[in-house]
Amino acid sequence: MRTLLAILAVSAAFTGVSLFAMRGPSAAPPAAPGSSDAPATVRGHLEAAANAGPDAGRTVVRTLTDEVTIAVRSSPRASVRWGGRTLGDTPLTLKRPRESGPMDLTLSASGYLPLHVRAYTFSDDTINARLVSNAEKTKVFGYPASLDAGVTEDTPPAVPAEPEAAPSAP
Repeated sequence: MRTLLAILAVSAAFTGVSLFAMRGPSAAPPAAPGSSDAPATVRGHLEAAANAGPDAGRTVVRTLTDEVTIAVRSSPRASVRWGGRTLGDTPLTLKRPRESGPMDLTLSASGYLPLHVRAYTFSDDTINARLVSNAEKTKVFGYPASLDAGVTEDTPPAVPAEPEAAPSAP
């Protein structure tokens, strides 16, 4: 018997299974979570099945719906477009068929840079976006500088020097 317990302990250590989860229904119930002598383990599958009602041991299967919900929120309020179609203003809730492909959305508001986001239809999702104002656009990493950046009107443009003529050979 001790050999069997030793083998179970070693295999449990290698597989990450807690021996506390292997207690049968005759074992004492765990202490309350607020008490100081509560074990530091989570209730295991076997213990939960032993304490369950008539459905003990049955596998719970979560059925997926045919639609997903995509919530789009932004600060400030923005218009949401998908391709050439306007879907509405934020906050917006979209219903799409599950796994129908990604949606490339454009959020735009007057006085702000447009923001392009991609929504996936694998599961329900929420998009929280903050638009950048035109006044702050130079603070956005990767935003292109204007072509005349750093050039003032009183600075003459640089003129390349003409190459010197090489002496001709007689």
